[in-house]
Amino acid sequence: MDSRIYIYALFLIAYFILSQNGDNKKNVTTFAKFCCFILFLESGLRHANVGPDTPTYYMSFLDIRTESFSILLDRYYDAYVLGIAKDPTYPIIVKLFSSVIDSWQLFLLFAAWIYFYALYKFLTRYVKDMKGMLLAFTFCISLFHIIPLSGIRQQFTMAIAMLLPPLIEDKKMIKFLVVVLVGSTIHISLLLVTPLYFLYHYFTGHSRLLVVLAFLCMPIISFLAKDILGALTGFMVNDYYAGYVTDETSGAFMYILFFALIVFISIYYYDKVDFNNQRLYRSALMMISLTVPLIVVNGAMIRISQYFTIYSMAFLPYIIKRTNNKFIYYGMLGALLFLTFKGSFDYHFFWEDIVLNFEYK
Repeated sequence: MDSRIYIYALFLIAYFILSQNGDNKKNVTTFAKFCCFILFLESGLRHANVGPDTPTYYMSFLDIRTESFSILLDRYYDAYVLGIAKDPTYPIIVKLFSSVIDSWQLFLLFAAWIYFYALYKFLTRYVKDMKGMLLAFTFCISLFHIIPLSGIRQQFTMAIAMLLPPLIEDKKMIKFLVVVLVGSTIHISLLLVTPLYFLYHYFTGHSRLLVVLAFLCMPIISFLAKDILGALTGFMVNDYYAGYVTDETSGAFMYILFFALIVFISIYYYDKVDFNNQRLYRSALMMISLTVPLIVVNGAMIRISQYFTIYSMAFLPYIIKRTNNKFIYYGMLGALLFLTFKGSFDYHFFWEDIVLNFEYK
């Protein structure tokens, strides 16, 4: 079954019930808690066949729990000196968890709780009205659905990324860098959030011009994407990540166009909604423009851009609330729902009697 249809129906029912009492803080946070709880259950109760990467994570969980801590600790040397391993902290997390609770399904629930706790904190920090929260969770269903249903390593690092804004806004650079550095040992892509801090604090002049220039660079970056990714992987010791450059699986141009439209709308209303004083939003806008086009090389590059596109869940409601532009609001809802349901997503609960259809190599 495609679980997204039923989940979105639940979102709409909760929205119409709670919105009857207006946009008070209690209603907005209750709606956010409800939506995060439903998505938490979907992520944590899924079958091992759900999502393209879950089968591999399932089999690696079974392997890691039997390995010794000394072997797992050796992976840090293998990863950062020899370049023959990757993301060595993730196996440590699995080993620590399985040493206490030897259950794959509870591990999924644990990972889901971390992710959706971070999402709740992120959204309630920035989205203050019911319409904005509905739009934000429509984004979750449409564009951010696969991470908590497949990529567990990035599920952890996306959670870290959503908890970073207070460190950025409060100018806690050392703490920010330490958290990012440690988190990158779970999934190295977290290192790419580092520019957000410096854009927020040090690129404060001519901000609109910088956002426009980044936006105009999108077609150039699309054309040079393979070379850019080649340069990025060249800085890494590990050859594993070079596979993303040589892979011929191209990304979705509709995804690029959609976010180009979002950046364009933001630029159009830049002065009207006082984006100049919303430094985190404008920093994210620049990084969206610079990273989203990389998907033309490989669909997996969505994992890079999602560290920044998550901010669209916050700044689009901000724009719509201050412009009261119903056309943009319903247009975005319609576009997101179209992107959601133009393809199917096969979901099964863990208790369903389904034969595992994968092999671990």
